[in-house]
Amino acid sequence: MRDGQPHNICLIADDDLFIRKVLAKHLDGLTEVVQTADGGDCLKAYKERRPDIVFLDIHLPILTGIELIDQILRIDPEAFIIVMSSDSTVENVQEALRRGARGFLAKPILKDRLMHYLNKCPTLRWADDKSSTG
Repeated sequence: MRDGQPHNICLIADDDLFIRKVLAKHLDGLTEVVQTADGGDCLKAYKERRPDIVFLDIHLPILTGIELIDQILRIDPEAFIIVMSSDSTVENVQEALRRGARGFLAKPILKDRLMHYLNKCPTLRWADDKSSTG
């Protein structure tokens, strides 16, 4: 939990409603989920909520995921950003990591890969174990 927040917060930025809903279902009970469908709303939500972790689609309208990595890290150099895309070319993965993303999830997103990154996030806190509400 960051900045004295009473609970974990996750931001999901993806223009595909289905992807947002699937991720939100996987995160249910673990963290509050904030969802946005474009880069502009994502940046605004980041500034307002300061989430523990961001799952960021690489191809977003208004601002791309790559552009958002730069902007979010300017606001918060400690941001924990995971880029996700079905366009998981070596170039996209390398560029996201070079810009400061902490990881890359290929779509379709598998729950065990999602949990891997949740477990790596240093500010997420769990009541008892990784499956309890936080």
